[in-house]
Amino acid sequence: MNLLKEMFVTRIREMLEKQAAIIQRTKDKEMLRRWRQDGPQRNCKHESGELPYDTDPNYLKMPSRAELQNPKMARKWQNKQAQKKALK
Repeated sequence: MNLLKEMFVTRIREMLEKQAAIIQRTKDKEMLRRWRQDGPQRNCKHESGELPYDTDPNYLKMPSRAELQNPKMARKWQNKQAQKKALK
């Protein structure tokens, strides 16, 4: 009797695993289909020139070696950056 119960449970488990695999494959195919359909729409959003994050042009300029070596020039550079930032 115990052997029959184990065989029954094993068959049920295998059947459920097969069903889960089939369901997962179906979900994967559907998700891939949606991703392919929505792909062109997603790409158009970033082509407008806007980046998905904010950048400050003042931080894009690197101080030169002379500005870094000379503390006076470094202070001038920092003041210039602060003035640019204040104007915005």
